[in-house]
Amino acid sequence: ERNRYQEEISKISGIWAISSQANYIMVEIVNGMSAGQLTKRLFLNHNLIVKDLSEKLIQKGQYIRIAIRNAEDNNKLIEALKTEL
Repeated sequence: ERNRYQEEISKISGIWAISSQANYIMVEIVNGMSAGQLTKRLFLNHNLIVKDLSEKLIQKGQYIRIAIRNAEDNNKLIEALKTEL
C-alpha cells in the first residue's frame, strides 16, 4: 500500500512527495499554496487532518506530513488533494 499510495500522491500536480521509511510521507507544496491553507481546506472541506511542517523545518518551503493508512483512507486523501490543489 505504501508504494501505491506514494505513486498516486506523486501523480498530483502542485505537490512533490518525499519518500520515507516511516509511516508517513512528507509532501512539498509547489503550486504557490501555503501548507496552512491546504491543511485548513482539507480539514474544513473533507474532515481530514494533516500536519503542517512548514515552520518546523530548517529549509524554506511549504511542507505537510500525511499518514500512510489503509487503502480506503488513503484514497480519500488522494481525492481530497486532487480537489484542493
